[in-house]
Amino acid sequence: MVLVVIDAYADKKDGTVAKLSDEDKFKCRQICEFKLPFWLIVVSCVAVYCSIFPYSSYCATMLTLEWNTSENLAGAMYSLPFLISACVSPFLGLAIDRFGKRALMIMMSSLFVVVACALTAILVVQDYGTTLNWSFIAPLVILGLAYSVYAGALWSSVPYVVKPNELGTAFGLLTAVQNIGMTVLPLAVAATIKDTNDVDKYYGYVHE
Repeated sequence: MVLVVIDAYADKKDGTVAKLSDEDKFKCRQICEFKLPFWLIVVSCVAVYCSIFPYSSYCATMLTLEWNTSENLAGAMYSLPFLISACVSPFLGLAIDRFGKRALMIMMSSLFVVVACALTAILVVQDYGTTLNWSFIAPLVILGLAYSVYAGALWSSVPYVVKPNELGTAFGLLTAVQNIGMTVLPLAVAATIKDTNDVDKYYGYVHE
């Protein structure tokens, strides 16, 4: 609402109202004209976010059952990747804007998401007895840093691969496909777990 008021005030002050020309207006058929780099960003976004958020969803339960943490500590550690992201994302975003290399940043951060998940799968099968073990900190820190770099590099890449008058549609389409993936994946995994006895619970991060 504040932005609407500011925009209306600016139009009144300038005495002009911004209007789009026919060339600047977006047409639905232009979606079919999105180039390969944009669709690669879409695929990467779905794959990485569908790895991070299911992991986070079961993080607290996983820590309680497998690392013998208290429920309070597990709840606090659940937020660790996002706390890291909140603290370092502005600085990482500044570095990305200054040095570029967004494609490299996307690739490397995606690999570190894989490393965090693989490290969790290795650590979770260890026998910690009934004592608290702090080894779970490592994958959570890696995941938080990878998530920060990935988000900063991915979303800022979109303006480089679409035209200015297509930005809103590109971001909307990217977000829609991302959320479709995050809706379908839990349903697919739940159906697989229900129909077979060979799949680990918690999306494969915790072994029975």
